[in-house]
Amino acid sequence: MQKIYHILSNLNWLAVLCAVHMPVLAQFNYAVYDGTYDTLPDFNAAGMEPIATGQSNVIDVSVTSQTETFALVFERDITISASGEYIFSARSDDGSKIYIDNTVVVDNDGLHGATTVTGSINLTPGNYALRVEFFEKYGGEVLEVGYRTDNPDFQPIPPDGVLSHAFVAKSDVGEWGAVIQWPHIAITAANLPDGRVLSWSSTETNAFPSGGPEFTHASVFDPQSETFTNVDNNFHDMFCAGISSLENGVILASGGNPDDSRATAFDPATLSWIPRAEMLDRRWYGANITLPNGRVFSTFAKSAGNRSEMYDPATNSWSATPNANMQTLVDEQNGINSAPSGTPGVLGQEWWSHIAVAPQGDVFQGGPTQSWHRFDPIGGSVNVELGQPIGDTARMYGNAVTYDIGKVLLVGGADRRSDPPTSVNNVYRVDLNGASPVVTQGAPMNFPRALSNTVTLPNGEVLVIGGNTVAKIFNDEGSVLPAEIYSPANNSWRIVDSLSVPRNYHSTALLLKDGRVLSAGGGACGGCSANHLDGQIFSPPYLFNPDGSLATRPTLGNTPVQVEAGDEIIVPASSDTVAFTMVRLSGTSHHLNTDQRFLPVTSIDNADGTYTLTFPANPNVLLLGNYWLFALNANGTPSLGQTLQVIRNDIAIPPSQNGDVYLSDMSWLSEANGWGPAERDFSNGEELANDGGPLVLNGTTYAKGIGAHAYSEISLDLAGQYQRFKADIGLDDSRDGLCGEIRFEVDVDGVNQFASSSFIDTTPTQSIDLNVTAANTLTLKVLDGNGATCGDHADWADARLTPVSSPGFRYYRFTPVKLRDGSLADSVQLAELALQADGNRLLSALVVNPGGNSPATATPSQADDNNVNTKWRDYNKGALVYDYNANTVIDGYNFSTANNAPERDPVRWLLEGSKDAVNW
Repeated sequence: MQKIYHILSNLNWLAVLCAVHMPVLAQFNYAVYDGTYDTLPDFNAAGMEPIATGQSNVIDVSVTSQTETFALVFERDITISASGEYIFSARSDDGSKIYIDNTVVVDNDGLHGATTVTGSINLTPGNYALRVEFFEKYGGEVLEVGYRTDNPDFQPIPPDGVLSHAFVAKSDVGEWGAVIQWPHIAITAANLPDGRVLSWSSTETNAFPSGGPEFTHASVFDPQSETFTNVDNNFHDMFCAGISSLENGVILASGGNPDDSRATAFDPATLSWIPRAEMLDRRWYGANITLPNGRVFSTFAKSAGNRSEMYDPATNSWSATPNANMQTLVDEQNGINSAPSGTPGVLGQEWWSHIAVAPQGDVFQGGPTQSWHRFDPIGGSVNVELGQPIGDTARMYGNAVTYDIGKVLLVGGADRRSDPPTSVNNVYRVDLNGASPVVTQGAPMNFPRALSNTVTLPNGEVLVIGGNTVAKIFNDEGSVLPAEIYSPANNSWRIVDSLSVPRNYHSTALLLKDGRVLSAGGGACGGCSANHLDGQIFSPPYLFNPDGSLATRPTLGNTPVQVEAGDEIIVPASSDTVAFTMVRLSGTSHHLNTDQRFLPVTSIDNADGTYTLTFPANPNVLLLGNYWLFALNANGTPSLGQTLQVIRNDIAIPPSQNGDVYLSDMSWLSEANGWGPAERDFSNGEELANDGGPLVLNGTTYAKGIGAHAYSEISLDLAGQYQRFKADIGLDDSRDGLCGEIRFEVDVDGVNQFASSSFIDTTPTQSIDLNVTAANTLTLKVLDGNGATCGDHADWADARLTPVSSPGFRYYRFTPVKLRDGSLADSVQLAELALQADGNRLLSALVVNPGGNSPATATPSQADDNNVNTKWRDYNKGALVYDYNANTVIDGYNFSTANNAPERDPVRWLLEGSKDAVNW
């Protein structure tokens, strides 16, 4: 059996593959025993006599020809030359133990498949008695024993018994913490805005039986206290559901076991699960991704055929996206899975698409099947086929991560069609910033890996954890324990500290708010040895000084709660700060994390203890949702993360004074366009999405609208929710003095309600205002006016719908007018503000504090969490705004003051309602 070793030389790791042991004097004494055991026997008991003895220079099963019902004991003295911690490892099938001077250091006893267990002991210079015990009952027989010190990987115990101690700085390799027992296998995990982690398994803690109750074991983990809060879902089995992190921090799980159409949202404020609208299709093993407009695109999935769909959190509704057809993925996956494999347990392809939002606003797909695409769920354009940029290669259960603006890293994976299927160490860098993706091969990883997890770090590097070399699921064979870090700047990899527990299929990993990394889970195969109901936290090298002490972090003061793309803010930070970065909070399952992205933030040192930050202006880059903002020093050490919510007011709050909704912000049932896609908020550019200029009619520039080209036809679902359609129409000013002649038509429920005369470059702008009350479908058409399609650039400028009015208000604003003692109060605070309807408290609002300055422990949501022991506090003494996402009637309210600092209590206030958050 081949083994991988690592030798330290001048603090540079050299990977050495050793297939043949060096000829040395046999030093291990061994004894072979015959017998059928369920646990290790007492080898000193009366009647226990070996059937064979001898000496060997290795500790493994090769010393005997028996393959069933036997036991082995290896003994020799070992010599320790340097004091320190020594970590021993035993991988065995069945049971094994390692003793040092009669002390059990590794206990891997019992009947099980190939399982790795580690243990550590502090030793001082001297000689010690080593004893390794092993038994095999039936089935496979495996025994691998090794040790390590500070070096990341285990090495065999040398035949001469002299154990070296490699001193490696934690500032070079980091450090994994102790193994943390978990209440279930963390098959899916997601960041919460307060720094905690949500995780879940299925109807059982270690398995996923189908056909059982609709239930999921779930918990919230606090990385600081290493404690758990139970949050089981009692109405939805979310095993292998798609996962997305929404704009407001809510976690959406859609689909699940078996082939489910349910969708569920987890509210971090109340730690509760909320049923959401069912999907149009049943979906299992399907990838989700959050789009620039806050909606969620649900792609290729089991039982959904070639169909995709999109979820709108604002309306709690799903709509089909027939233009984003998945047929090529279906065909290629079927071809991969039909390939014969003589390797038991080899992985099969299971639907999860490697996707990322591109700077143009569409969705890039780069695997795991051979052919790549661009999908346009928002714009409605047909798929762009990218061919097979890396050849006829599948990357099953590799990773994909957005590691910089418009840049995606593809790592590892396996191709079932290989014989035998093995993992690869391939790396591809994909640049999406141009008109077409540019793919270059990156430096290969040190280890081939499939079923690994990849995490973006605050310093812009990428951490890869776990996986195995043999491309097997529900199996720890070939597990890669050393993690490794990729530097995009240098296109290089370095090996860092080793996991204590293998992390393979159904494992997860996430960045934490303090810059550490959580790795957890694996298995879910009932009683199999690959089940891991535990987790481990990695402290990256940037958290240590060369002497092993903790590095001093930069400090980052309170930041605004919300920003938008292109915003500038001023933040206080320590003088050692040299850069700022942000990482989006995300969720992961099945080795895929589509919402994770790292972004650099431009900064200016104001030389007064503050820095001016400028956020990326492209909303397709700075996606909606929660991020952790970090300050970094010259060593790359990050501050503690500050939670920052990225919003888009043009989506969350319609800018029109009467609550109108722009057609460019809505889902379209269908779209056909003469040249290129129909554009949202741009004029037509004839080729790609967003390649046109601004919408301009007769010198007036419009921020919102649709740019089209004859012949164009766009249909929208009104669902009887709107009463007026309004727009300004004409030939875009980009055609002034040039060719172009067009006509406009509007159909309502299939009946023509408007037809214009011809427009040329000198035709005045025309305004239309149509009654669409109770209508279900609106269709906008642009026709050629003169028999030629030269330059037929049509603008539906300011195209919008006025909703049917409903009672109540969407927004309620509580404004403190006077505090109990405003001269002493440094802030306003209250414990609860409860809005009521029919005597019942309403607890479904998104609560924000516009322009406020709230500490992380007293956020606006805590004013509406039904817990008088928490509170909201604002140093700017501003207002609370409750957003119910739809007009809502309230008929009463009450509030509770906080339990300290009475000078901060409101004693006079104003409560107002608004339908649009503009007019109160």
